[in-house]
Amino acid sequence: GAGLGIGRFAAAMDEGIVDAVVPLAELFGYVGDLRSLTSGRGSKSMQFSAYEPCPRGVQDAVVLRLRGGY
Repeated sequence: GAGLGIGRFAAAMDEGIVDAVVPLAELFGYVGDLRSLTSGRGSKSMQFSAYEPCPRGVQDAVVLRLRGGY
């Protein structure tokens, strides 16, 4: 699979570009954090990379929720 991690980081003057592969679930709240850290100047873009196997702990939690066990 694609794996996780930062593939590229570049900085010029006071600007930076981070090119990373992360699970979509990890991006919730990211935009607010980015705007806070950059005083509203930061921007983001996302594109689908690949499907990856779900970690067993996450899988178990989803199955439990679907069965009504929360």
